[in-house]
Amino acid sequence: MLKTILLSAALFVFSCGIKANTYYVTTKSDTGAGSLRSMIDSANLHTGLDTVLLNLGVHDTIYLGSNLPAILDSLVITGLPCQNPTIDGDSVSFTQPAFYAPANTEPLTLNYLNIINCQTNVSGKAGAVFAHYLYLNYCYFYGNSNVSNSATTGTSGAAYSTWLWASDCTFDSNSCTATGNNLNAGAGALASANGNLSNCTLYGNYAASFGGALNGNFNITNCTIANNYAGIGGGGLYSKSTTGGFVIANTVVWGNTIGNISGTFLAGIDLNASVTSGGCNILQDVAAVDSFITTGTDVSGTNPQFGTFGYYSGCVPVLPILCGSVAENHAGCSGATASDAEGVAAQGIRDAGAFEITHPNLGGDTIDSIQPGARANLYNYFNLTGLTIVWPAGLNDSSAAAVDTGTYTVIGTNFLGCSDTATVVVLFAKDTLNTGIKTVAGAASFALYPNPAKDLTVLSWNGNISGELTLQVNDMLGRVVVGQNINAAGGKCNLNTSQLVSGVYCITVQLREQKMFSGRLVVIGR
Repeated sequence: MLKTILLSAALFVFSCGIKANTYYVTTKSDTGAGSLRSMIDSANLHTGLDTVLLNLGVHDTIYLGSNLPAILDSLVITGLPCQNPTIDGDSVSFTQPAFYAPANTEPLTLNYLNIINCQTNVSGKAGAVFAHYLYLNYCYFYGNSNVSNSATTGTSGAAYSTWLWASDCTFDSNSCTATGNNLNAGAGALASANGNLSNCTLYGNYAASFGGALNGNFNITNCTIANNYAGIGGGGLYSKSTTGGFVIANTVVWGNTIGNISGTFLAGIDLNASVTSGGCNILQDVAAVDSFITTGTDVSGTNPQFGTFGYYSGCVPVLPILCGSVAENHAGCSGATASDAEGVAAQGIRDAGAFEITHPNLGGDTIDSIQPGARANLYNYFNLTGLTIVWPAGLNDSSAAAVDTGTYTVIGTNFLGCSDTATVVVLFAKDTLNTGIKTVAGAASFALYPNPAKDLTVLSWNGNISGELTLQVNDMLGRVVVGQNINAAGGKCNLNTSQLVSGVYCITVQLREQKMFSGRLVVIGR
């Protein structure tokens, strides 16, 4: 929808012979050349759609001393993708929302911005953004508020619009404290006509009256609406519409609360008209959906098992679900998004809500050869970012050395509680045979290389020994597979391994009755 709107605007500008301009914000300062404030003023002087690009560093912050200039024409204000510079109202009470577009026909688009701590005390407005046509993409709204005392005029903590489109946005801890029975109050967002949300997270917002997270008629898909509060009704969503007509699908609504528990108001979704679900929702309880006609694909009353709210791999913070959640692979209904708010593609069927679970992959079975004499730290073999790796036999810490030859199952678990296993076959380990050499003190030292071997390995030695040495190779069942006598004066001998099957062998060297060397030989490639 956003691309369609911008393309239409661009065609209009082209047909009228008007060139769209781009204005670059190059400083974090609130005022002066290159500031956001001055670039909005410049865009206002130019007719037609313009863009203000915040060419700032990652999470740079602009602290506002007052609300920004009113936006008088079609405008896109954007950070660089996933750079998300922050616009901070510094909790100063403004006379208008920080971003204010009063014109009835000119759309405002905000992309890749963090908008926080913006506050107004004016009814009929919002703490952060007001526009009749408002498009939001990858924006994070936090701690914005409206503290109007009006009992009749609409107010919102974060965003107020007649028509609102938002995708991949997060509304967190915004508040609307208008007193009285105000039917138009939404701490996260208010749409007086219609709103459309996809892949949005609304978490921990607070409204003194109606609509802790949302107020209005919203088409919603793949959103997470959790732990919001409303003083009267609709901790998650409140709509005063008597006709309904909007669709909610593939969405998680959970843990929302209200203050007026003595009346007929509902905590999750509170509607004044019956609305038929679009399906594949996770709903907090049966009572919260009395006017929301559910389908056979909706689940009510089952905890979706949230993880910790925060930043993970995307542009905005999200509220993840844990592995095994009822929301996993549940968003199979019409309109489900192909990826989540972090850009993670659906793993099979899309998960309900704004977050898609990812499973670790250790890559299947692994064979590791620990060379003779090495104190190999097996912990590091699967020390992958984001995974907790557990080895058996106490090898789950970085100080663990190699263990005996054998087969081990390794478990890797990510922060969502999703696990994968791999089988590790240790061919050499820290024992008396792979330390390399056992000799009579001062007599000689031995080396065996290459090891593992394919067609040939070399046994070499040095020191004061003479006479005939006896070399013997046994398989793991104790059977002799190679036996030969060699002259100690030569200093080395070549051992043909091309006829041996892959496996582990024990090799010994004796001088008459005295064992001079013992070790393990690995043969591969057979």
